[in-house]
Amino acid sequence: MYRDDSPGHASVALCDQPGNRPRLLIVGDDREMRDLLRAALSYTGYPLRVAGPGEEAVTVAESWAPSVVVQDGFAVTRRQRGRSVAVPALFLTPGTELRSRLPGLTLGGGDYLTKPFSPAELIARVRAVLRRSSPAHQSEGALLRCADLELSEESHRVSRAGQPIHLSLTEFALLRFLMQNSDRILGRVQILEHVWPYDYQDSQNVVETFMSRLRAKVDRGQPAMIHNIRGVGYVLRTPDQGTDQPRG
Repeated sequence: MYRDDSPGHASVALCDQPGNRPRLLIVGDDREMRDLLRAALSYTGYPLRVAGPGEEAVTVAESWAPSVVVQDGFAVTRRQRGRSVAVPALFLTPGTELRSRLPGLTLGGGDYLTKPFSPAELIARVRAVLRRSSPAHQSEGALLRCADLELSEESHRVSRAGQPIHLSLTEFALLRFLMQNSDRILGRVQILEHVWPYDYQDSQNVVETFMSRLRAKVDRGQPAMIHNIRGVGYVLRTPDQGTDQPRG
C-alpha cells in the first residue's frame, strides 16, 4: 500500500525532456500493489511495464532493458546476480529494520523504500536511482585504471589482467569509489556515505561484508590490491606499494 499524503499529484514536476526516456519495470506478486505502483509512476511520463515476480519478470527485464526495476520482492535481481551488467533496482520493503533490507543489500540493489509510502516519495526515489546510474553522475573519466585493474564507466564492466570480473551494482560502486581514491585510506563511515544511498548507521558491518566479497573477486589469484588498514578503513593500492603508510 502507499500513503497518499501529498497535496496532489499535479504538484509534482515529473516529465523529463523528450529523448531522455527511462524505462520502468514494476515487479510484484500482489496485483493491487502493482496497479497502485503503475498508477503512481504513470505521472512520470516514462514508458512502463508490469510483470509478476517469476520467469515473466526476468524475461521482460532481459528483453526490454528497463532503466530501473521497482520490485516488491527480489526475484529479478536474484536472477541477474553474477552477470556483468545489472539493472538498478528500487526495493519495496515492509519496514526499516535491517532484516527487511538485508536480502536486497546482499544482492547489491540500488535503493529502498519502506511501506507505506506516498506517490511523490516513490517518484523521487525512482529518479534518484536514475540519477545515480546515469553517465552524468559517474566520474569524468570513462575508464578507470589501477595497475592491471580496469573499470569502464560506460559499459559497467571490470577486468583484471584482461580477465572479466562480474560485480553486483553495489560492488561496482564500491570498487569505483576505491579506484577514484586509490592510495588513500577510506574510513567505513566515509564509504557508507558515498556508496550506499540510504542510512545504515546501525550496520557498518555491511562495509566489511561487501569489501570481503569484493576482495575475493578482485584479488583472486593475483597480488592483493585491496587492503584492510586495521582500525582505520580500506585502501586500494598497486601491488608493488604494499600497505605501508598510504596517504590519508
